[in-house]
Amino acid sequence: MGSYKPPADEYVRPGGRTQLKPKTYIDNHYVRGASYHVQNFSGHKNGDQIEFELVPEPGNPYDRWAVALHLEGKRVGYISAEDSGLWHDVVFAYNRAGSAVYADGFVHTYGEGTIGLTVLLPGFEDAERLMEDLGLFKECDAVIAALPSEARSRILESERYGLSAADVRLLRSKKHLAPSLNWHKSRGSRLEDRYPTALYRRLIDVDQQERQRIREEKQAARQEARLERERLEEEKRAVVAAAQEVFAERVLNLHANGASLARMRRELGCSDRRIKSVLAANGLNALPQQNQVAKDERLARSQQALRLQEGGYTRNQIASKMGCSFETVKSMLKDAKFYADPWTDPERLYLVRNSKDPSMTKLGFDAAANLLQVTSAKLKSARRDFGIISDLHPRLLDPLE
Repeated sequence: MGSYKPPADEYVRPGGRTQLKPKTYIDNHYVRGASYHVQNFSGHKNGDQIEFELVPEPGNPYDRWAVALHLEGKRVGYISAEDSGLWHDVVFAYNRAGSAVYADGFVHTYGEGTIGLTVLLPGFEDAERLMEDLGLFKECDAVIAALPSEARSRILESERYGLSAADVRLLRSKKHLAPSLNWHKSRGSRLEDRYPTALYRRLIDVDQQERQRIREEKQAARQEARLERERLEEEKRAVVAAAQEVFAERVLNLHANGASLARMRRELGCSDRRIKSVLAANGLNALPQQNQVAKDERLARSQQALRLQEGGYTRNQIASKMGCSFETVKSMLKDAKFYADPWTDPERLYLVRNSKDPSMTKLGFDAAANLLQVTSAKLKSARRDFGIISDLHPRLLDPLE
């Protein structure tokens, strides 16, 4: 780059002055190409503090982002190529705004007394902050906003991995929206590289912002979905609780009116366990009153069926009159005759007497039925009969001698 001789009008020092002062950290940079310009700082010795003027060279055929470093009006080297793009747009913008740009540095020696230069530049974050303050990012945003939606998404996604020549041409077609940036071409440079560093940085920033926005939108959607699920679950719990409250109220009302467990089961259409659970929750663990009601109801219905039969009704007529099935009528008539005279069915009487025997009641229900060699249903029926027979014929259930 030392062979490039800029025309006299490429850089005319503006009247204003801006000193680059690091705010976060100092980025030390060896001045590149200083060995080719030793004659321009030969009067300085190791350790001397000096001040560089940063001069952009947009016409440099080797690097359109070249930023030369001048000492006392003479070029003494360059900012490195990997950093010049970052600073070229900043210096270029300050110059357009009427300010020359300066940075501190010092002279040093290395190797076997070779003299060199170091420039002290602000860090990367400071450089980006300057780009924003100078309005460069605002111009970049105008370029990005002018892109077609599909191309904009593609360019943002691929920026950090390099743009295609077609996408660079598309960006360059919008350069009138960012006049403060360096859109110049350099001899031999690839088309893919011919857009400003400030725009490169802004594309990365916008891409990160877009990704962050998408992440936040997804997170908000997940949060909203979670809250909606919780709301629906809460509504469901409220409906269930209300239904349970209504059910419990019906159970307690039936219990207060002396309804048997069987009657509750029929009217509520649920299991005994559910009814007992409500009663237990309300301190009504035992059901002696209901058991008595159930026994009275069973005896009364069987006796009613028997009276109707003795009055000349057929079984079908009795079933129709009592609102039950023909098979139920048969069972009730059999019960009525047994309750009137248990000796009419000795086998049934024997089972009734043994169903409540202490040796049986201490066993599990299925175990007791198995020992008596009857089904669980028969044992359950015998235990119901026990209460009725004990009321009608208590002496029949005295322990056998």
